[in-house]
Amino acid sequence: MKNIISIIENEKLMTRYLCYKSYRQRANSILIKNSQGMISSAIQTKEMITLYQIFEKEKGINFFVFENGDICIEKLLLKN
Repeated sequence: MKNIISIIENEKLMTRYLCYKSYRQRANSILIKNSQGMISSAIQTKEMITLYQIFEKEKGINFFVFENGDICIEKLLLKN
C-alpha cells in the first residue's frame, strides 16, 4: 500500500483534480472519494481514466469504480 500512497502523494493527484480530491486508507485498500459536487461527467470520466492509467501498470491490485463514483484500489493478497 505504501507504493500506491506514494504515487498519489508524489503525483499530487488530489490537488490537480476537481472531482477526486480526497482518499481514505484502509488495511489493504484505498478509497478515492468522488466530491459529489456539480462537476461535469466529462471531467469526472477524464479524471477516472487518468487515475486508472496511473495505476494500471502496478502489479497485484484491483481497480473498482462504485455506482456513486468512488474508486477503490485494492491490493491483492497473495496466497502461498
